[in-house]
Amino acid sequence: MKLDRFGLVLVGTGAGGALWVGFNLLTGVGEPWDHSLFGVAYAIALVGSAILGAFALSSAWIAGVAIVFAMLPVMAMFAGIGPLIAVGIIFLLGLSGPAAVSAWGGWYLAKRITG
Repeated sequence: MKLDRFGLVLVGTGAGGALWVGFNLLTGVGEPWDHSLFGVAYAIALVGSAILGAFALSSAWIAGVAIVFAMLPVMAMFAGIGPLIAVGIIFLLGLSGPAAVSAWGGWYLAKRITG
């Protein structure tokens, strides 16, 4: 089953939300990047981006951005919204770049395999 852009945003936000809520609950931090195991969670997000990107009709990069940006409402829930929210959004923009590339890579690989 292939997903359009809306489906990618919906599934990506849900999967990312589950990942980041689970990570915050397991580690007890308000913001995921405050924990030393953030790299592990981010790697899972990159793999999830590639997997979700494989199901994209087009614009697969949206899947990676949705998974990463799902962290924003999770941080708002766990840590609240403070004066550094703009810095957090800039950081999320940076983190979403590799996730977008990963999602595109999943799309490209799936396209090459299935013809």
